[in-house]
Amino acid sequence: MKLKKWIFQKGEQCPLSEVIKECNDHLPLVILKESKEEMVRRMEKYAPRTIVWSPLTERGWGHSRFNKNCWRTVEGDPIIPKDVTNSEKKIGAVTSSARRGYNLELKAPVGKFRVVGVDLFSHEDYLMGDYDSRAEAYKVADDHNTKRSGSMDDIYYVYDDQGTYIRGNEAVGQKISP
Repeated sequence: MKLKKWIFQKGEQCPLSEVIKECNDHLPLVILKESKEEMVRRMEKYAPRTIVWSPLTERGWGHSRFNKNCWRTVEGDPIIPKDVTNSEKKIGAVTSSARRGYNLELKAPVGKFRVVGVDLFSHEDYLMGDYDSRAEAYKVADDHNTKRSGSMDDIYYVYDDQGTYIRGNEAVGQKISP
């Protein structure tokens, strides 16, 4: 079954209740349903009553009704306040992390291995965790990278205690990431 045509036009102010209804109607038809559903719940919880459809691209994730970055407040601000975005845990491949930022320390604590996720849409990185063994860190990164289904899905890297990159998505047969 195909998604029906999106009813909102770029720049149009939309009642949040209508956006949530449209998204909920499409959830059964999408891949990575849990992560997109989480985005809808976050929009429902934090977004103002009226939001503006502001897609970043003509197709793909930059044009997804589920992507919080494709919506703006009437004033032009993000629909989810930055303090909320910075305080929430990483869920699925599309939401934020408590340790998200541009200057994340890549170096793991001594004797550990660090898994770092990179949101290719916002170009922000976030800490997935520090692990006692290389094998454990590889498993976490590989499990997440294997679930990637699109070119803009988050990518997971492993770094050692010297801050040296030691593994990425190429380990699961994907094109080496940027």
